[in-house]
Parts: sequence; C-alpha cells; structure tokens
Amino acid sequence: MPAFFNVTRIHQNFQFVSVLFIFWSAYSIEYTTSFVPSAFGTFATKGVSGEGQMIHGVGPELNAEMTDETHDEILKRWPFEEVPDNFSSRKSIVMVEDDGVTPVLSGKYGTVFKFDVNTLMDSSKIDQMKNDIERSFNLGIFRPLSKKEDILCLYRFKIWWMRPIHCNVNKNGQVDIPQETQFILAKDSDDKNYRIIMPVPLVSRTGCSTCSLFSESQSSSSGVHVSTESLCDVAVYFGLGDNPYTVIEEAALFSKKMLAVDGTMIESLHVKKHNLLGSLGWCTWNSFYTEVNGLKVFQGLERLYESGFPQFGFVILDDGWQHTTNDIATEGDQWGERLVSFDGSPLKFSGKDGEKLMSLGEMVALLKEPRLKGGGGVESVLAWHALPGYWLGVDERCFSYLHAKTYFPKFSSGIIQNDQTVLHEQSLEKGIGIANASSFYQGYHSKLADAGFDGVKVDAQGVSGTLFSVESKDLNKCSENNHEVCISLHNALSESVSNHFSTAGIIHCMCHAPEIFYRFPLLYKSKPIMRASDDFYPDDDLSHGPHVIDCTYNSLLFHSFAIPDWDMFRTDSASELQAVSRAISGGPIYVSDIPRSSNIDVLDRLVCKDGTALHCDGPLLPIRDCLLKDPSISSSGLISWNVNKYSYIFGIFNVAGSRWNPETSSYSKVENYETSKQKIRTKVSPDMIETLNVRGKYSYLLFASRQKLLGFVEVPSEFVEVEVSDAEVITVLPVDKLSFGEDKSVGIVPIGFANMYNPNASICDKQVFHNSMQCKIKGCGTFLVAVTCDVKVTVDGVVVTLQEQPSSLFINKEREDFRLFKFDISTKDRNRVKRQESA
Repeated sequence: MPAFFNVTRIHQNFQFVSVLFIFWSAYSIEYTTSFVPSAFGTFATKGVSGEGQMIHGVGPELNAEMTDETHDEILKRWPFEEVPDNFSSRKSIVMVEDDGVTPVLSGKYGTVFKFDVNTLMDSSKIDQMKNDIERSFNLGIFRPLSKKEDILCLYRFKIWWMRPIHCNVNKNGQVDIPQETQFILAKDSDDKNYRIIMPVPLVSRTGCSTCSLFSESQSSSSGVHVSTESLCDVAVYFGLGDNPYTVIEEAALFSKKMLAVDGTMIESLHVKKHNLLGSLGWCTWNSFYTEVNGLKVFQGLERLYESGFPQFGFVILDDGWQHTTNDIATEGDQWGERLVSFDGSPLKFSGKDGEKLMSLGEMVALLKEPRLKGGGGVESVLAWHALPGYWLGVDERCFSYLHAKTYFPKFSSGIIQNDQTVLHEQSLEKGIGIANASSFYQGYHSKLADAGFDGVKVDAQGVSGTLFSVESKDLNKCSENNHEVCISLHNALSESVSNHFSTAGIIHCMCHAPEIFYRFPLLYKSKPIMRASDDFYPDDDLSHGPHVIDCTYNSLLFHSFAIPDWDMFRTDSASELQAVSRAISGGPIYVSDIPRSSNIDVLDRLVCKDGTALHCDGPLLPIRDCLLKDPSISSSGLISWNVNKYSYIFGIFNVAGSRWNPETSSYSKVENYETSKQKIRTKVSPDMIETLNVRGKYSYLLFASRQKLLGFVEVPSEFVEVEVSDAEVITVLPVDKLSFGEDKSVGIVPIGFANMYNPNASICDKQVFHNSMQCKIKGCGTFLVAVTCDVKVTVDGVVVTLQEQPSSLFINKEREDFRLFKFDISTKDRNRVKRQESA
C-alpha cells in the first residue's frame, strides 16, 4: 500500500506547482492517522518571527519590569571587586542613589544601573577629564574570571565600525579592554556562568547620552572605566547566567525598555520577511566604483546574465551617480566633495558634449523592464547616498534654501587611540554641510521615488554623533555631547524612508555608533537592514577571514536591532568562504562582480537557477564553544549556527591566519602564520545547538552540503575537513515518521536541493498526514530525500524518474535501512512564469 508525500513548489511570485512523493510500504495493514509535529516545538512559529519574542527562542519569557529581588541577588550581578557605598547594606538597593549609582531595571539575569555623572564628579570619583568634554570613572577591578578562556569585547575600532577582539586574562586576573568597547562577554571563575556588561543609551526627545568601556591593566588606575561625553545620566547593563545567548537577549530587551520617551516603553521591533531577502542582488561598487552611468550599469547587468547569472531581484546603484562639487572624482578622491543638487550627475545621467545619456529614471525603468522585452527584469532598485547627502554633506550655497549650515566633528580620544587615520579626516578642517533634515530627506527621497527607486543605502552615518553646531574654533567651548545633530538626522531619515520606500526600505551602513543602532526600535516598525562589519575588500586576501569573524561576533549584539548584512562580495574573490557565509548569514545576498569575471560554480550553489536565494531565518552566531576563543589563531576554526524553518545549520569556517592590526590600520598576518594556515578537522552534533532538545540517537540526520555526506548522531571530525580560507555547511535535519499502525513506521527526511549550500531552506512548509507528508518548496534543482522504504514521486501530477544514491554517502552504518534518492525539479525562472501569467 502506498504512503503519499506531497510537495508543493513555490516560485518567487508565489505560484504553486504540485509535487507528489509516494512511499511504498510493505505493511498490508489498515493505516491510522499520525501527525508528527516539528522537532523544534514552538520554535518555527515563535522563536524567529514572533513580535516581541527572542530571535532564537532561547530561554523563557523575560520579566522586564523591576522585581523584588533581594539585595544579594543584585550584588551577584555587580561584576567588580569594589562595591559602591551602601551596597554592603541590607537596605533596599535603591537607597544607593546618593552615591551616584542606581539600579533602575532588573530581570531574571541582569540589572541596568544608572550612573549620575554630575554626582560622581561632585564626589571626586570622576577620573581626570581626558579633554574638555570627556569624562571617565572607574567601576573597579573584575571579580575573579575564568583563566581558561578569553574575554570577548565588541569595540569601535573606527568611527564607522565595530569589531570583536578576544582579550587575555593576565596572571593577576585583569585584562586590557580597548577604548570604545560597547559589549563585554566573559566567563566567571566558576567556569559555568557568563557575565555580560553592555552600556545602554538613554534617550530624550532631542538627545541621547551614551558611554563606552575600557581598562588598562598596567596603568596607575587599573580597573574597568566608563567613558562618556555627557553630563547627564549614563546606564550600563550587568548580567549573569549560564546561557550566554539568553543573557544577551535580556540585555538587548532592556536596552529597548530604556528607550523611554514620555513614558512610552519600546517593546521590540517586529520581525518580518524583508523584501530584499529571497532574491539575488547586484551592487555596482566593486564593479565600477565611482565611474558609473546609466548605460554602463544596464550593460553590466546584461553581461552578468550572459555569464550565467540567474535572475537578479535587486540592484544597488552605489557611489558615483550624484551631482557633487566634483562629478568626475575617482575612487579615493571623492571624500572631500559635497552634494550640489538632488539631480543625478549631468555628466553621467543627462548629457555630455551633445551626446544624450540615459537619465536616472530611464535607467531604473530599463533595469525593471521584463527581460522578454529587453530589460533587466529586477524588482527593486536602491540608490546610495551618504547620511548628510555626500561625504562632506551639502554645499551651503546650493542648499541655502534648506538652511544648510556647516558642522564640525570632535572625535573622542578613544576613537583617536583606536584609529589614528581619523586625524586625517577632511571634515576636521572643512566641516560637514547639513541642511534642514526633514526638508532635505523628504525632498531628496521624493525625487528618487519619482525616478522609480525603491529604497536607499545610507552610508557615512557614524560621524553624525560627533558633530557640533558651532564653528571649528569654538569646539573647545562645548561642555558635553548629547548627539543632537545625529538624533535630528536619523529622526528625519526614518520618517522619509517610511513615506517613500515601502518596498525595499533602507540599508544602514557605516553606522556602528550606539546613538544610531540602539535607536532603531524608536524609528522603525520592523527591523531595518544594517551592515554587520567593515567593507568586504576583494583584493585584500588578509581581510577575508577577519570579515567573516567580525560579522559573526558583531551579530551577537546587532541582531536584536536590525537584520545583519554581511556586505556584497565578488564570486571570484575568496569565493567559497564568502559565498557560504552569505548563504547562511540570514541577511541579504548580493554580489559586486565585475562583468565577465564571475565564478558561476559558486553562484550555482548560492542561488537557484530561477533566482531564488535560500536564506536562513535568523542571524548567524558563534556556537558556545567558540564565543571566548579567538578564531584567527584557532586550530579548530570558527563554528557558527543558524536556523531554517525545519532545520538547523552549522557553518564551519577556516579563518585563521590574519587579523586587524591597529598600529598599521590594516590587516596583517598573525604570529606563527604558516602553522596557523592549515586544514582543520572538527566534529559537530545536534547537542551543540542551544535550542534543540535532542530526542534520541537516530532522531536527526546531518548533511554536509559540500562533501555530500550524511550521518546520524554526529559528523565525526575525520569526515569534516575544511581547507585554508574555506568553509563547510552541516544541516541538522529531524527524522519524521509516517505511522503505519502500531509499532510500524516509515522514516523520512526531505533534505532539499543537493547542490545548494543551504539546501533545506527551500522547504517553506511541511505537514504530515495519515499516510503522507506535504511540503511547500521554493527554488529549483536536484532534490534529495532520505527514506526507509521505496519511493515514487510526481511533479505537477507527472511521475518523475528517481535515482538512488550510493549507500557509501552514509558515514554511520547503524541505520542501513535508510536510502537516499534524488530527482529533478525543473528550472522555471520568474520571467517565464510572469509571461505565462500575462499570456
């Protein structure tokens, strides 16, 4: 008697094509209905997309209100040896506010403390001021920490960007924490509990007070310091718990709770599927840099199609298209220029020497025109611009009607210490031209929307938090920085994006300042896209490993506020490493290939032939064992994890050998470079997933995407080999069962498209019925399914040919009843489907 496995295919325009699997059972008995629920409980519906829920579904629901916790419980969270006055008292902890330290929000794992800068200054507990507006105070020396593992810090190593650094605990139990640190994760001396320290911005209607952390173990004033440019309160979250991911989630939740304006508490950003996820994009930057025009962009897209690219879903027109004080500035020479109008460059998008060039509107229309009619067939086109308009803002003379004014930056000593190149920023001498924020963005974005653009990529954001509305010579008269200019710009930017770009929205770039990304819950109804790290540099081989490391660890913090974007990449540069990381990052997938120089083999494993990009449902994060180990010198690589709707993902990256060198402001080789650059071997198993309760020895099938190996229980280290600057993906798949009566069942595992890095992301829905399983599938290609019985498959009602695969692909011999089959789901690209609709 047959058991049916019905699969429905979803095209990107959401047409449905029926595919039917029929499984033949040897049992000649009467069947009973048996529905097998998802292996992940409520995870599929709650953990990823539920409003107000935690991203990975880790941990219980959190009580974010102030609780009646005991004095001792709050003291445990205070991570320093020195305890503020009155903390030793058995009185309510709130009574310590006269010491300048007040707990204001507490939960299951942590407490947010406010620090009154004025009180600390008056009580002489403030350190000597670094300059006229910077103040720092000493929290004290860490309580004993584990000496077996490092401390993870996320810090601003440039005015624009953050990155991770793993700091060693010295023999005295102290550690050097870099300036401008925004996040600390450490393990307690019990080697069980994790401590998290995270500064939390405090927001008013017009300003925002922020702070950062640092320590210098060899200085005369050892201990962890808080540094701020504010005279108002600043806040820091201190958390303690045995699950680091849960404590991080609470810290992020509390930061949103602290965004209180007129008593309105921000619960969470609603998580929805972003329109840029699900298709492949192309950005013009690494293809043409600033030398763009309408014809070149369209012809570049056509040449990519000719090279074998599938259908693109979106195009980003990057820097070089605007009308500035120097429209012909080449890459590297544009940093000192200003915007002169809302129009595109007349030299590139209107006319030149009597020659008629393609206008912006004509270019966008042609990019969106169906390919059958000679166009590019894309759905969305985004335009790049800097936050103030261009790199040095707007030209005051040209935007006098919008009350443009020149603002000057004042960089913190921490930023200068971390990045000496900031002293050469042209904005220090020339300032940045800022127009009336609301009028500027509404006018600019209206112009872009009229030309057909669907969204914007906004660059150069980090400097906005350093701007003061005074003349350069008067900067020394400023007493504090509450980021009023930055707040005004971002309030107006988010409102304009909401008004004009409902389709593709915004990609935030160069925005790793706390006064920016922490405020996203105030500014957006759903998560915007945010670049997770510094740029991908295709021609700098030493940067490729650190790029993966930076994005993975930065996502621990950023994923609660935005969708981490791992940046564009080129398929001909560190291709497998970068392609694998994008495939499982959970962010948008877009390339910046130079036409006719692509690696199509890599592309075929990243995106289906119909243009469907198979995305994970969450952010890619390091596994617990990698949190406090530096992967740039690790012999076991960087192992990270993510989720699909019906499976889990491990990413294994061999990224040792190079790291950022602050002394040279470049990427350089680590010590023992030659020995660190070697093949790695490692093992993975389902119990390494934080949110997965392993059901039994043979309840999960593990599939190695590139080596095409399958195993139960775990994939042993001798079978997972990753070459230098390369990667592997392991998918953890639940074994579902079809019931055929008492004590009789059939095991089934729909794996997904065989050739893809993330094969199981193709399954959008899966249901088990009486004697059948029904799936909804997006994409196309060769589909794999593992079963314990014979199988018959139909696609669109037509029986398809199956090919049984060698049993040698199974590396565990204990389950010899499982067999592997493959069959083809034909390519039907979106344009062809659209043509059928129109016909």
